[in-house]
This record gives sequence, C-alpha cells and structure tokens, in this order.
Amino acid sequence: MTCTARARQPKKNAIEKLGLTILLSALCWSGIASAQSPAQPAPQSETAPAPAMPRSLTLNKPYQADEIEEIVKPLANGDELRQTYKYKSYRDSAGYTRRDTLDATGAVESIVLTKPDGTRYNLDPVSLKAKKFVPMVIPPAPAPAPDQPKTTVTYSDMGARQIEGFNTLGKKYTFEYPAGTRDNSKPMVGTTESWHSPDLRMSIHFTNADPIRGTSVRRVVNIKREEPPADMLSTLLSHYTMVEQLPVRPSLIYPPRLH
Repeated sequence: MTCTARARQPKKNAIEKLGLTILLSALCWSGIASAQSPAQPAPQSETAPAPAMPRSLTLNKPYQADEIEEIVKPLANGDELRQTYKYKSYRDSAGYTRRDTLDATGAVESIVLTKPDGTRYNLDPVSLKAKKFVPMVIPPAPAPAPDQPKTTVTYSDMGARQIEGFNTLGKKYTFEYPAGTRDNSKPMVGTTESWHSPDLRMSIHFTNADPIRGTSVRRVVNIKREEPPADMLSTLLSHYTMVEQLPVRPSLIYPPRLH
C-alpha cells in the first residue's frame, strides 16, 4: 500500500518543508568544485554572533528552469509515503537567485530569494511580506565520548553523463553509520549522488538516500539560458515589506558542499 501526497502539507510540516527548500536551493545554486568530504560548520558559542559565511558567487550564467522533487519516506507499518513538490528557479547575470515553491494548482506559494552577497529572504507573494533568514546561535555540542562510534564518509567519481542537454559530472558520497550513531541497533548506509553541470555551475540532478528519512530525488528540467526580468530578482524586494527576521540553522542557510 502506498500513500500519495501532492497538495499542501499540514502546517506542522511547514518548517521541515521550508528547511528542505532552503537546503536544496542552496545545493543547486552553489557551483562547487571541491572533491572533499562535506565540511560541517564550526560550533558557535551562545553569546558570539554568527560569523559571515563564504558563498560561491556565480556571475553571467543566467537561467530559468522547473524543478521536480520526489520524496519517498518509509512508514513504521511497512508502507511508504510519497510526496511530490514542484518549483520554479531563476538566476540572473548579477548572481541573484530565486526559487518558487508551487502549490497543487501551480500558483506560487512562497519564494526564497538570495542576493549576490548570500543574504537570503523568504517572501510571501500574497501578503507581500518578507522575512530575512539569519543564522541561529547554537551552543557547542558536547565532546563525544572517546569510544563513541563515528560516521565515516567515502567519496567516488561517477563519470560523465548528459542530462537535459548539458554535460554533467557525477559524484557520490557514501555515509556509513555504525550502530549507535543515530539510535540504530545495526549499522546503516546512506548515499548522496550529485550530477553537476560545469557550464551552468550547478547540480541538475540530486539524489539523497537516507536509511531513516527515506529517498529524495530532485531534477532540474526545462532549463532555458535566458535572463530573467529584473523585477523577478534584483528589484523584487522593493515590492515587499520586511516584517521580521527568521532564525534558521546555519547548516540550512549555508549547507555542506556536496559536489
């Protein structure tokens, strides 16, 4: 038996969905060339302000595209929950990026706008209210016990492949979770695969298979090498009223680089 969800999700899942939107949009737009294992943000103190984080700026690579994200989550009774989300994404020559979350009718439900300096905003196209994302100040995690099992990460190249008419290079990360690292009684394995277009400087096919959270596949399709109108990106904020700041985990604003 399979449960399928394509319309708006319950409000209790809104934060999770927004966080996933931020994470995937950042992975899509980052244009990363490192072949090292993903680096985690350094722990922060309770009083120190969150430091500015580096961002890879992509210039003169405008595009407009559709995105489809399909998530399969295992349920305790053995069934699975299938969810499909659709987005519109844009980037202009100046480095502004935008990602629209669409509802079941295809209307824009919310917008994540990122300026060239890395500042990110959540925009409500109905109320015309804007919220600025700011990194949360997170206390440093306690030091792990010397005998505590640790997750290991290995990396491998997957070769070249053409996707949506673009040459891409594939990279795969394998995460091995020993028993006890995620409240698991037996060892588990998860994988992340990313197909990156050097021409577009972004990932256009991304798969994350997590043994607990399920499998997520994001595809960028209908890619057009066209400059978006200025009022969709660089001048968009002028139509919105800033109402508050929205604290978000730094790892969602500035996620680990995976390709």
